[in-house]
Amino acid sequence: MNRTISLVTAVIAAAMVSLVGYGVGVSTSNDPAPVASSLDKDTAYLTFLRAKDVGTTSNADAIEMGHRVASAIRDEHINGWLVGTRLVTLGYTGDEAATIVGAAIAVYAPEFSSSVE
Repeated sequence: MNRTISLVTAVIAAAMVSLVGYGVGVSTSNDPAPVASSLDKDTAYLTFLRAKDVGTTSNADAIEMGHRVASAIRDEHINGWLVGTRLVTLGYTGDEAATIVGAAIAVYAPEFSSSVE
């Protein structure tokens, strides 16, 4: 079990690092960040999933899943590796689950991005 936790955590951290290359990440400047519209966030999330070849049934389902992942972390206080484990039980591979969790955190709940490092 600890090995699985370590693996999922490492994959999520790697996904978060690779999100920076897509312009998704946490700003370290003191300047206020521009507020992204929901459409911009959804587009960024979907673009990252496609780039990592994560299959979903539809864009709407993928976006809903991203929001549910972010809500689980933000509102239910469930950590990222546990959410990733839930996605694996739904049939996603470990890499796909980590990508979904990492992208959802980076795009929809960036205040929790440091919790996966």
